[in-house]
Amino acid sequence: MDMCIYTKKQLVKTKILFQILYNNKVWRKSLEKIKKANVDEKDMKFIIQVNTQCVVDKTFSQQIHKVRVSDQVSSIIKPLEKLYQCNFKVISTTQKQLKQYKSFRANNIGDGQTLQLFGIPYINQIDEKPIRFFQRFTDFKKDSSWPVESLMEGIVLTSKVDVLILGVGIFESFDQPPGPFGIDIAIKLTNRDGKLLSEPFISKESGLYKKSDVNEMHYFLHKFKRFRHGIILKVGCLMHYIQKISFKNSYYSESGLKYKEIKNPDMDIFSIYSHRHSKKTSKQQGIIPGFIYQLC
Repeated sequence: MDMCIYTKKQLVKTKILFQILYNNKVWRKSLEKIKKANVDEKDMKFIIQVNTQCVVDKTFSQQIHKVRVSDQVSSIIKPLEKLYQCNFKVISTTQKQLKQYKSFRANNIGDGQTLQLFGIPYINQIDEKPIRFFQRFTDFKKDSSWPVESLMEGIVLTSKVDVLILGVGIFESFDQPPGPFGIDIAIKLTNRDGKLLSEPFISKESGLYKKSDVNEMHYFLHKFKRFRHGIILKVGCLMHYIQKISFKNSYYSESGLKYKEIKNPDMDIFSIYSHRHSKKTSKQQGIIPGFIYQLC
């Protein structure tokens, strides 16, 4: 075996060379950066749990997957597409459409996150179902307004069929002309026992409405911007909806108990309950006239 033997003189020269390199600021800073290199916390947990909610035609299902952060999102999508014989569009809880051939890490998918899968069957391409509005009031108060500035108002909604909630009705300002507005939204999905079914949906949005957008009931429709693909409300689940509007005062109604008398497009599929965190809005009255939806 060949051995590399250094003389005493060579060792001294090597030691001097290392000392010169260490005294060099650029070289030393590079060395310190290597020592202080941080490891991404997401990389520390190589195996994560990812939940999926699949909507295909009129069927709804939920799955739990154990995956590596380095796996492609397609690793869980392709088997489901084969099972349901469809193509899936994959949406994260932040309403971002995911790139299936990139990893969970690259798509910023963390442990416990829920993905929404919207499927179109291979054979019978489903025509896009009409977008409709569920109105819960029969009339409005003409001569008085509802103070709404800085107040969190909410309502609880359930459905007898699976639906996508796409937006909300907003009563227009009582004392200001049409124009820009802001709305803060918080949505939580639970089962009947109060168990949280997914991460809360939270958004701070703005918009602009014109007089032509307002109907005879003095409300206009606002589609969610962050949740533009809709929020799945499954049969037997509760949607806890809360909002805060930038208006100082708005129109409102007190006819909520008569909502079953209204000829809505899909009669009797929705039920309304008062929200315990709402300031004034309840099943009977308030400033949330209804929701934009689409049947799954």
